[in-house]
Amino acid sequence: MLFRSNGQGGIPINYSNKHNWYLAPNFGFAWDVLGDGKTSLRGGFGVSYNRVFTGSDCTYGCISNPPFENNITLTNPQFPNPIGTGVASPPSAPGLSNLSFNNQASGIYSYSLTVEHQFGNWFVSVGGAGDLVRHMGVGLDINQPLPSGGYAYNPSINTGTFEYLYGPYPGYGGISTSTTGANGNWTGFVTSVRHQVGHGLFLTGAYTWAHGLSDIFSTSQFGTGGTQNSYNFKSYYGRSEERRVGKECRSRW
Repeated sequence: MLFRSNGQGGIPINYSNKHNWYLAPNFGFAWDVLGDGKTSLRGGFGVSYNRVFTGSDCTYGCISNPPFENNITLTNPQFPNPIGTGVASPPSAPGLSNLSFNNQASGIYSYSLTVEHQFGNWFVSVGGAGDLVRHMGVGLDINQPLPSGGYAYNPSINTGTFEYLYGPYPGYGGISTSTTGANGNWTGFVTSVRHQVGHGLFLTGAYTWAHGLSDIFSTSQFGTGGTQNSYNFKSYYGRSEERRVGKECRSRW
């Protein structure tokens, strides 16, 4: 068997050459609305990117693909010589892991707008912020049985052997494919009040409301999140896991 490393045999050194360039503009502004130094309007917008996760996902998943790794399951083994006394179970359908050549870095589009005003010894700030995340990592099972019988799913998933018999690739178990096709968003409202008491002391309070939604339950930017329906994972759009930021109110002396 001939093995070729990245950069040899037509394999690009960066795994894929489909997405090599990314545009990441950033800008912000601050405006003295009334010209008296007491009221300001601040805002900004920026685009940033996370690394492409090809290394972490395939390092732990793809190395288990046959023929690189074989597992033997023994029934009723006895020690200290389990191999000599145990009975090998029938081999199961192998599962596979792979990566899409169309993977790209996740883009985070962040924005904010804040109004600030000073009332004597009181300083009040009200604003909003948010971000849009594009090309999040999502793990798909391309051997999931196609919808059948007028349902949005295949009833064979309840038989226990559906991927072996009813999947697009018979004879295989789950075929996990890591790709970057999911999206997410986060929206937040922030307000704060600060009062100068005197003698080096001040009182401040803040309130934050935030809400996050995504196509996948997990929002990790360093790997892939799962989904129930690999053929329509956008139907899973809803409240995300790691963006569950609750309402917050605090004060500090």
